[in-house]
Amino acid sequence: GTVVRKLYKNASKGIHRITWDLRYKDTGPVTLKGGKYVATNEGGSGMLALPGDYTVELSMFHNGEEKLLAGPVSFTAKVLNNTTLPDKDRNALVAFQDKVAELYRVISGAEKYFDELEKKTAYIRQALQQTNGATLDMVNKAAKVREELDNVKYMFEGTPAKASAEEVPPEPVPLRQRLQDIIWGMWQSTSSPTSTMQMNYNILEKKVPEALDKLHAIGKQLDELNNDLDKLKAPYTPGRIPKM
Repeated sequence: GTVVRKLYKNASKGIHRITWDLRYKDTGPVTLKGGKYVATNEGGSGMLALPGDYTVELSMFHNGEEKLLAGPVSFTAKVLNNTTLPDKDRNALVAFQDKVAELYRVISGAEKYFDELEKKTAYIRQALQQTNGATLDMVNKAAKVREELDNVKYMFEGTPAKASAEEVPPEPVPLRQRLQDIIWGMWQSTSSPTSTMQMNYNILEKKVPEALDKLHAIGKQLDELNNDLDKLKAPYTPGRIPKM
């Protein structure tokens, strides 16, 4: 009875076909189709679904109402048995992949939030230069926020390499790299997670909350700066509604 995936197709004349790729839904950030502010995209695919019995239904959404057109119809997703090293416990594999998908949801969302904070910081620092009543304390506070953002960026991305990661001196492995190593290693695989994957997940489970706390604190500092700017009747900055 649990919905594992929703697929969408525009209603039109004729016979049409839509195919489920036997993967769960994507847990990454929401994107809009064509970059327009229109919600018409069902999102991408996630990890491979657990083999077993499923049902499918066909519904039509029109004028605020949803009408069931067909189903539920039962079908079985079967393993092809063409894997060299299949996981003997597929349930445990999917359970681990579910945890990885949730971690991906959090980390990818945090990176998007970081981008928002970075943009907001730049606007605030510019507004401070354009506002006559801005104090040195406000300027220094905004500069400190910029430094804290750089520290968080280092946690997620590490030191950027011009050619290859091998040229970067020994330092902590970036959070994004650890996550990518897990996901790309499992994306087309039905084998058991490796010890390295398990290790990366355990490290991420410990380190990601630290990064989230830092982002939360930075967000609060920017809100305080925005409030101070509004009191000074500063030009508009993102995330602040000008007051009369």
